[in-house]
Amino acid sequence: MSSLMRADGQASVLEQVVIQGDLSKLRPEDRVAYYKAVCESVGLNPLTKPFDYIVLNGKLTLYARRDAAEQLRKIHGISVTKLECDYRGDLYVVTAYGQDKAGRVDAATGAVSIAGLKGEQLANALMKAETKAKRRLTLSLAGLGWLDETETDSIPGAVKPPTVDVDGVIDARPIPEDKSPEPMCTKADYETLVQTATENGWREEDVKAYLKSRGYSSIRQVPASAMGEALEHFSRPVEAAHEEATDDAPHDAGTAQATLPLGDEAAATA
Repeated sequence: MSSLMRADGQASVLEQVVIQGDLSKLRPEDRVAYYKAVCESVGLNPLTKPFDYIVLNGKLTLYARRDAAEQLRKIHGISVTKLECDYRGDLYVVTAYGQDKAGRVDAATGAVSIAGLKGEQLANALMKAETKAKRRLTLSLAGLGWLDETETDSIPGAVKPPTVDVDGVIDARPIPEDKSPEPMCTKADYETLVQTATENGWREEDVKAYLKSRGYSSIRQVPASAMGEALEHFSRPVEAAHEEATDDAPHDAGTAQATLPLGDEAAATA
């Protein structure tokens, strides 16, 4: 009865993954159960950590490590029968041909960029292309259309999250958020802003009034991300800005001298 309940539980977890397509949506214990179920389905030992986690297009999924390819090659009796190498512009391409113990044949390619490479770096790139081809051939003959670890480094935006060991099986942990504070503007930014403004007919008092209207009493309070909007505002000729009479142009010629009393120069630019 316990084995039947365990099988039903694994089926439920697999169903959730198929529907959601994102392992991060699972609870940690369900993710571990899924990892074990995948290993068991293809005859791999989960304690050897044959798979690892990667985030692709915002979704957490698995990719095959070297251990997976080596075990699958032994389980399915996969052998490489022929290798073909070719140079295509800046690419070095290796095609691996092979078969499994049932006589099924297949082929797969591995390609790397060799632009500007020499010596040992070139040699490593050539060997990586061969490894890619052999690994992809193995996964294909084993019926796993998954990424191999030799492919993950070249995928733009791919992130490998931190992992922990849970009863001998790895589980992914959330990627730590970047909590570093946003950089703030500097005196040099203020001087650039004033220069841009004066070149378009504005005065420094107009710059100060603009900052004060947005709640800033010092340039050091202005986030660097807000600098672009300020530069765009003062890049327009002052006459054109007055004609538009929008909320983004709070300048008042009659009160400009009284706005943003920042004290000495250090207060305004420090």
